[in-house]
Amino acid sequence: MKLSVGQLIDELITTSMRVWTWQEIIAVEKDDKKVAAAARKTLTQNARRTKLIQEIDERLASGDLSQIHDGTKTFQV
Repeated sequence: MKLSVGQLIDELITTSMRVWTWQEIIAVEKDDKKVAAAARKTLTQNARRTKLIQEIDERLASGDLSQIHDGTKTFQV
């Protein structure tokens, strides 16, 4: 199933938060093994973040705004 632009943006926000979390660990952690693990995770998540940005840009540039939201309600009234 193809994700909507809204879902891609949600994934982008989540991925960005992961990147920031791992970067924070890199900045404050003293243990080299933990820093190396956090750096690897940062690289992986940053690559995903880049792909998500590219996909969102392509969708918005195509002018097909029907894919912004799939109609699924994620809230209750």
